[in-house]
Amino acid sequence: MSIASTLARAHEILILERNNEKIGKINSDQPSIDDSDIKEFYKKHSLSIQAIENREEAYREADFIIICVPTNFDKGSSSFDTSIVDQVTADALKHNKNALIVIKSTIPVGYTKLLQEKHKTKNIIFSPEFLREHFAMHDVLNPSRIIVGNESESSLDFAEIISESTENKSEMFLMPSSDAEAVKLFSNTYLAMRVAFFNELDTFSVSKELSTENVIKGVSADPRIGKQYNSPSFGYGGYCLPKDTKQLLKNFEDLPQTIIQAVISSNEARKKFIIEEIKKIHPKVLVSNPYLSNFDEILRNAKRWIKAYTQKVSSQEIVSSRTLELFKESRKILRGKDTKTFVAACLHIACREQEIPSSPIFIAKIANVKRDKLVKFEKQVCKLLDITLPLDKAAKKVRYIASKFGIPEPVSRKAIKILDRIPSFETGPDPKGIAAAVLYLVCENTIQTKRYPPAWSSVTHRELAAVTLLNSQTIGNSIRRLRNDLKKYKIKIR
Repeated sequence: MSIASTLARAHEILILERNNEKIGKINSDQPSIDDSDIKEFYKKHSLSIQAIENREEAYREADFIIICVPTNFDKGSSSFDTSIVDQVTADALKHNKNALIVIKSTIPVGYTKLLQEKHKTKNIIFSPEFLREHFAMHDVLNPSRIIVGNESESSLDFAEIISESTENKSEMFLMPSSDAEAVKLFSNTYLAMRVAFFNELDTFSVSKELSTENVIKGVSADPRIGKQYNSPSFGYGGYCLPKDTKQLLKNFEDLPQTIIQAVISSNEARKKFIIEEIKKIHPKVLVSNPYLSNFDEILRNAKRWIKAYTQKVSSQEIVSSRTLELFKESRKILRGKDTKTFVAACLHIACREQEIPSSPIFIAKIANVKRDKLVKFEKQVCKLLDITLPLDKAAKKVRYIASKFGIPEPVSRKAIKILDRIPSFETGPDPKGIAAAVLYLVCENTIQTKRYPPAWSSVTHRELAAVTLLNSQTIGNSIRRLRNDLKKYKIKIR
């Protein structure tokens, strides 16, 4: 959001966003995240920035496509999960082959080169960001340096645009994307190494009954060492440092090294030391948590189920990776819950976000879990992660058709609820036909019960066909199929 905001002062920015709430905020001239610096920036500047969810529209006219998506560390492969970057890059090139694609997400060394070879284009480059948590806006406006991959003719244009958006006119480096990828990983690993060094200094001082403060002051007074990143802590953390150090270690797989592994090992040793020191002071405070200690096993099972279930729903890699991401992010509310059902709930959310036809009952069926529990867990995950799910395609069509005939909102809401209980794969592939059929049957029932004035009671197959651009026979077939599904699943329209 901070990068988009700074660029939007002089350029037209389109943000591809799937969260409806965030889209609404951005298009109302409000930042989509709760950050005081960004809010202040919005007050001071007039910004040309818009959020949309249509991929084709977002990519089609773009000169530069900036990819900022999470690349979480996958313990199974001991490397970054770049599947989302893969998907977004392929999607962008599908709709726009001329734009310069700039990857901002942290990635393994050599990854951009692999993408260039895969898609047979040099218009994919890497340009890292060096942002501190809670200081993102400041660091975007005042970057320590600007680094841009230099494989494309458009690279210099992009570098100049970034430079013009800053306030301190930082030094610029143009280099191969692989070099830029290494700069990012080695920078963060060096910072992690400094944290680990001063943590070990503290461990030594505490164990030998020395003054940590005095030792640090004396060491940091050397100008070659300096006073930055010299505060002892529980260990380095945050989103970037733990995963970036491990990724760099993976890149060293066949090369001699000792420092990178030592940094990671030192961080784990520091955590254990802190725990033991706390135990000495308050031995009764710490208790074992069997759930947390067994989470690795739970995660292994979850990955197995995700693989099995997604194969029956979609071939898109982004669905399985997003399901796993949701599962991990919802870890705090998982305790005591059925893991299979929780996985199924995360899968349904991922399908909804990617607009892949599904329904709670269909997902529950393939996972062999109860639908009601799945829906309950889904609501809990969405609340925890602040996710606003879009209506699926059939539900959108219901609202569209209802608006054409003046059908009351409670009636269309009832129709959508009926859709939610039927496996969409068994009601036919065309969402317009499904929507027309369910609305027809709900209207029919509502008129019979005389709950609303029958001003729209004369809706016919032919009229529905005209609105949906389907023929009357197709509408009739959809209605008959839906009647059978309602009977099959014992669903009554009340």
